[in-house]
Amino acid sequence: MSKINQIEKTLIEMDATKFHKLVDNYLNKKYGYIIQSNGTKLGEDKSTTGTPDSFAILDNGQYLFMEYTTRETGILEKLLEDLDKCFNESKTGIAVSQIEKIILACNRNLKLSDIETLQNRCKEHRVNQCEILTNSMMSIDINNNYAKVAKDFLNIEIDTNQILDYDDFIKTYDDSSRYTTKLNNQFKFREDEKKQFYELLDSNQILFITGKAGVGKTKFALEECQSYAKNNQYIFKAIFNKSVDLFDDIKAYFGDDKKYLILIDDINRVYQVLDYILNYHKHKINNHQIKIVATVRDYAQKATFDKIPTLISKAEIELKPFDEKEITSLVEDIYQIKNPDYHEQIWRVSQGNPRLALMAARVAKETKSLKSIYDATKIYDEYFKSVKDDIDILNNHNQVVSLTVISFFRAVDKSHDEQMQLIEKVFSISSKDFWEQVVKLNRLEIVDLYQNEVVKVSDQILSTYLFYKIVFVEKQINFYLLLDNFFPKYKQRFIDTLNPIIETFNHDTIKEVLQSSIDNLWSKYYNDKTNLLEAIRLFWFMKKTDTLVYVNDKIEKVQQQVVDVDSLDFWKDKSSYLNNEILEILSFFGNDNENISSAIELIIKYLEKEPLQLSATISILTKNFTYKKDSHHYEYSKEKHLIDTLWNFTQNGENILITKLFIRVSSELLKTEFQDTLVKKNKNTIQTIHYKPAQTDELKELRKTVLDRVFSLYDKKNYKDDIFTLISIYPKGISIHIGITEIEQWDSEQILNFMQTTFDITNYEECSIMQHFLDFLDNRKMEYQQEIRNIFNHKDYVIEKVLLLDKVSIALEKEEEKHDRKAIEEELKGRLWSFFKEYKFKDWKYLLNLSIRINDRIRTNNIEYALSELVIYNQKLYIEVIKESLKSGNKLSLDINVFHLIETLGKEEAYKLINQYDCQNKDASLLNFFYLLSQEQIGEYEVKQLLDFYRSTQSILNIPSSDFIEKYMHIKPTIFQEIVDIVYKRIKNEEESFISLLSGIFNPNTNIYKNLEMYFENNIDLLKELYFLHTANHEYDRDYDYTIFNKILTMDDLFIEDYIYHHYDKQGFSSSNHSVNREFSIIWEREDYERIIFRLVETFFKIYQKNHYIDSKELKSFFEDKEIGEEKVNTTIKKLIQKYATDEERSKFIFKFIDEYPYEQKKSGYHIF
Repeated sequence: MSKINQIEKTLIEMDATKFHKLVDNYLNKKYGYIIQSNGTKLGEDKSTTGTPDSFAILDNGQYLFMEYTTRETGILEKLLEDLDKCFNESKTGIAVSQIEKIILACNRNLKLSDIETLQNRCKEHRVNQCEILTNSMMSIDINNNYAKVAKDFLNIEIDTNQILDYDDFIKTYDDSSRYTTKLNNQFKFREDEKKQFYELLDSNQILFITGKAGVGKTKFALEECQSYAKNNQYIFKAIFNKSVDLFDDIKAYFGDDKKYLILIDDINRVYQVLDYILNYHKHKINNHQIKIVATVRDYAQKATFDKIPTLISKAEIELKPFDEKEITSLVEDIYQIKNPDYHEQIWRVSQGNPRLALMAARVAKETKSLKSIYDATKIYDEYFKSVKDDIDILNNHNQVVSLTVISFFRAVDKSHDEQMQLIEKVFSISSKDFWEQVVKLNRLEIVDLYQNEVVKVSDQILSTYLFYKIVFVEKQINFYLLLDNFFPKYKQRFIDTLNPIIETFNHDTIKEVLQSSIDNLWSKYYNDKTNLLEAIRLFWFMKKTDTLVYVNDKIEKVQQQVVDVDSLDFWKDKSSYLNNEILEILSFFGNDNENISSAIELIIKYLEKEPLQLSATISILTKNFTYKKDSHHYEYSKEKHLIDTLWNFTQNGENILITKLFIRVSSELLKTEFQDTLVKKNKNTIQTIHYKPAQTDELKELRKTVLDRVFSLYDKKNYKDDIFTLISIYPKGISIHIGITEIEQWDSEQILNFMQTTFDITNYEECSIMQHFLDFLDNRKMEYQQEIRNIFNHKDYVIEKVLLLDKVSIALEKEEEKHDRKAIEEELKGRLWSFFKEYKFKDWKYLLNLSIRINDRIRTNNIEYALSELVIYNQKLYIEVIKESLKSGNKLSLDINVFHLIETLGKEEAYKLINQYDCQNKDASLLNFFYLLSQEQIGEYEVKQLLDFYRSTQSILNIPSSDFIEKYMHIKPTIFQEIVDIVYKRIKNEEESFISLLSGIFNPNTNIYKNLEMYFENNIDLLKELYFLHTANHEYDRDYDYTIFNKILTMDDLFIEDYIYHHYDKQGFSSSNHSVNREFSIIWEREDYERIIFRLVETFFKIYQKNHYIDSKELKSFFEDKEIGEEKVNTTIKKLIQKYATDEERSKFIFKFIDEYPYEQKKSGYHIF
């Protein structure tokens, strides 16, 4: 029996009270009405009298009345009687004029004439909105949209009940176990994050809510999703993970044309759900008809982000722990705890974690004892005391084993044979005994059991607690048993299990248990380097000395690289060290004060052997061995170790490699705002924070030492440029969010003193560095002696300053609220021309050469502005300047005014000038030349030049636009096809970068696309080949709705055959990187759809003949789309069957095809056969 039939049947069988409550709930879900029932008793399945049966007050103050009936006969008469009562003001106490709408519901169907009679009765009383709900209407809607209503009121499972709305998600979450931290608590704070949520979700397809366990990710995401969906006309759905596959649910729920906002909680545990959505509903995501919000724990953040396709726009909001004031307010409001001693203790144990704070507050409230919340272990003991009592009462070894297994694996699937066999083997528990314990634990609400197939612990905190108590406190399960059998295959399970344990509970207790197990693991893998490395990555903090010895041995075996130090770039962007085994391991020691110097020495030793690892070395030193938020507590000893160790290895500047490294790392140490990783209890668990080093005497001495040592290297060979760079980028590292303090003043005085006493006032480079440093001091309102500016005012710096002029600074000078952009631009041009207008050729030549040298500091478009004025006033000089720029390779990438070149020199000389030098932007200038020629200037020679240009260009430019190419078509009508053919052949000859040119042909907004018939009139085969290239591997992105496909099909209906054959090789096997399994509703919208479909089926049959195999699902995809009417599809299939009825081979093929359909459709097809 189909689900709809089940719903219809169950509705008919319902009594009046249950039907009443079902419809109330259904209408609440469908419309959001806040409904009050007159016809049922509160808390009972009993009816009572009242008119109307239910009602709601609408936002405008008007009333909505609802009347329900479960009569088998006389339904119309009953509903008319109910309407008369609704219009009887003495019965309702409400004026009829205040009734805006009436809803009538019955659990059987009505005739059309009955519905019309009821609606007319309402209109007689001027109630124009009368909605009739019959059995069939509600059954279809409940089946398609309200699975939770079907489950709760009809006991019919339409889906897995994992896709829920706001209220159902909260109820399901809160009811999932009596031990969970409830979601129905008051939602407080996070105002900045709320604002971010709206801004980031508006502009992105996926928004991640990240942070540690317990910071309130689920609560925040749930509340903000609900708010955003309501304000932006999205339907909100949240996914409640029951560890049951969601593919069918995902496919069914979001396939309509509505907009959905989907919340995936703990996505790192259910990433497959996102994968399903991205693959099956990609077009809706691309069109922002589906947006996704996902919560993810901090330690799983990078791995999760890396899985997201690059074309999907994503953003992140990190939820930080609450501050002390917020935690206090939270526990006061929710648990009414006012005692400051309790506030202080709750803050101490929670450290800003709202979930832990609420747990502590709940325990404190229930026990009325401050001692009960002394630390996290005791809080968990108290909070889960009833669980512990339940387990102690049973006192069953199999139960303990089962809990350990479930806590470790998070979810256990009975149908997963490999997993179950492993559990039986390792823990000596039979599958039968294991699942018996699962049933018992499920009754106690300690675990959740879904469809008697999948089990998991009901709450992640409970899971962490149980594992800790069983393995580390009571030691009922040997941790090495897990390591010996599950490591490293289940490495992530160890990370997910141990991270929260080490972060939350007593470190000594954990270390005591771990030590012997890790020692055994080390011995096991001592000669297995691959697995030993995995052990080091996870458990290095238990084997620090052994780990350093391991790294040293690895470095000893590294072959010495011979590299010219001058060829190394010490200032480029840092690369990751995580793909380097040696550096990755040494990075762990950044917070280990005991071994930090040894680790730094090993990093230096490794760099000296492999200098090409410079960028990664800089990355590890600056990210892992510099300031932390709490560095001042240790008197900046770690930073002193770093700078002293590096300095010792510089040998006072004799070791060039390490000396340059020292300067580079010093630059990082001179920053005053940092993004850091703060370690709390657990060496592997981190929190990203922004902070400024605390201002202490030790910090002042450290920074002075750094600058003294750097500046002592100035007179030595090789280091001047690096010191220039350090000073130049110093302002970029200064605190923006926190503001200027004495730290910047200390540094600035020392840097200024060095420059004043050392720099040469006749040296432009040094004067420029000084002037920019003074600009920084001015911007941050820091004091210095003003005469320094005049002393270091070099003539080239004056030019540089002019070339740095911009429209923004000019607008700010005006101090007006609104600016005329064109006027600002004209003023900029005027100022530039005022400076350069007296320049002779030698001055322009000097300017070009200077600009090349300082290109990274200036705005080259200012030179273009000046040249745009020069061409007006002195065209001859302009030509000379352009020629000089081109001769030197146009290193500034100046845009050449080709129009003026043609106008001044004529087309032949202009072309010659542009073409004779190999320089930057040459191809762009040439293409511009061909575009600017008038039709009168174009002859056969120019046509040849244009074709030769497309044969030789190395730049990814554009296919000519219609207004461009039509000027050439009077000479050569086929020129467009020839250009396209050239591009096609170049793409086929492995120049794949030119594929992007094809977008000019297939962009629906271009005239080329609009007139494809004209441009490819005589070469439709070329157009087809171009389409296949254009959509290769990206078909769903580049023609997601098959509009282009349909246009070409209109030009040549044989294209459907070419399309299918394109996806199969000569033997009939799929040859493309993806199947043709797509939705093709566009074919069915055509008037000639039947002829196209017949041709399509015939093509598939021919392929099938070659090897008697084809994926019939691919053929079925052409018949499968919600927009296609079922009747149209069935009629076409019947015609196919009838057409091929006498052809045995084709009939077999059609038979195989219809076998993919549901039973009812198959039955119909078989009947025709």
